[in-house]
Amino acid sequence: MTESLVGGTAAAPLSMRATAVVASAIVRAARQLLADLERGRRIDAAVLRSAMEAAFGASDATGAWNWKTAYDACEAATVLFLRRYGIAMRVKAPSPAAMLPMLMRITGLLPTQTRRSSVPLKMISESHWVEVDRERFSAAWLAELAGVPEFSESTIHVVAGLLLPIWKRLPNESTLVYRLQTDAGERIIGRKVSATWVANVLSSGAPELAPDVAFAALTAGRTVLDLAEGLEPRRVRVMGAHRTELSGFNDAMRDRLRSCGLFGEIIFWKLRMFAPTDADGIEVLAKLLDR
Repeated sequence: MTESLVGGTAAAPLSMRATAVVASAIVRAARQLLADLERGRRIDAAVLRSAMEAAFGASDATGAWNWKTAYDACEAATVLFLRRYGIAMRVKAPSPAAMLPMLMRITGLLPTQTRRSSVPLKMISESHWVEVDRERFSAAWLAELAGVPEFSESTIHVVAGLLLPIWKRLPNESTLVYRLQTDAGERIIGRKVSATWVANVLSSGAPELAPDVAFAALTAGRTVLDLAEGLEPRRVRVMGAHRTELSGFNDAMRDRLRSCGLFGEIIFWKLRMFAPTDADGIEVLAKLLDR
């Protein structure tokens, strides 16, 4: 899959396997369905869709969730119900066999994992449907399956990096946070945005991050900045003290970085570059952001 990552002011193509973090959303949906089970309310497709949309903040049409995930939420709701009332049911039932009707009553409130649609036979006779035997159907199915590519490629855009200061400036297309991993093993967390939004940002300039806001986030250890030339300032703990370290530099950058206010220390026979942790660090970070 060919991906495109937008971080800061530039977009770079990456090949990555995107996996949405959905476990917490399934639990939220399951808790909402649990309330329906407790009231003895039947969970039909409309109720299930409402719970999933509330938990994921989007409909299945956007790709945020599918019906397999919805049925997983139903199973999770059943587990929550049994954890809450299972002991009372076991005490009330004179034998394990007597619990079966109780369990069937609960499962009867849940939808089946098969979505069916009814079509009158008259409509089928008036359509282009042709009745075939199993052998012809299998041959046609296998022939069509052989024409489907094993893999498909798509391009998505993800805003990653320090998101909190610009969260309100991001589009409301989807508020889902994606966890991505590149083929090289790099892990990225960000929000998916449309190609149109990316084009507008790149044409008008990305939102600027104030140096004091970035410095505060680094000092609190909440983020790692992705700067030009692969530079990454981050909070680290060295010799029992928290420092702001710059990684990703090479030998040709050392003098230039020192002129920006950074200083180097040899630790375990390796040169490491640090920024001041007092107010002077804001000025140093501002110079790095301007590069």
